[in-house]
Amino acid sequence: MSEINTSNNQPDTETALYVGAAGAAVVGLLPYVNVFIIPSYTFGAILAVWFAVARSGQRLTTKQGAKLGFYSSLLGTTAGVVVVDALWQIFNYQLWQEQNAQLLLALFRTFASAETIDAMQTAFAQNAAKPFAWYMVIVQIIANLILAGTIGVLAGLLTAKVMESKDERTRAI
Repeated sequence: MSEINTSNNQPDTETALYVGAAGAAVVGLLPYVNVFIIPSYTFGAILAVWFAVARSGQRLTTKQGAKLGFYSSLLGTTAGVVVVDALWQIFNYQLWQEQNAQLLLALFRTFASAETIDAMQTAFAQNAAKPFAWYMVIVQIIANLILAGTIGVLAGLLTAKVMESKDERTRAI
């Protein structure tokens, strides 16, 4: 798979796409990390471009890196969302809900008022009692597309640029 396709002279990035998507899905499912969604998108994109360049020995343009970053973060985070929503739908269990709620409350206790903390605790309790709503899936898909389009593309583009300049530096030596 690390060979260059002879039909269109483009690098074969399918394996790198799967590796990046798996990385994004794993990071997106980690407790506490999944509260801050940026690591999932950036890790998937960086891992995919790194795998294509460093492990497979391919040369990617910044456009190919951006494309690989978008697709790997989009597919990986979508897989993570599917796992979380499937657990929620089938077993009526929201993955890491209690841990994430406690983390957010601890963070907000450092600067928010007592009334705000009480309102947050009430909202978390109401959210836990809510049934699964399909509109949340639509919101997740739209947000996933937007975030993969911004964060994943930027991470893939920057990683391809860094790996490209690293390759040029080693060739010059």
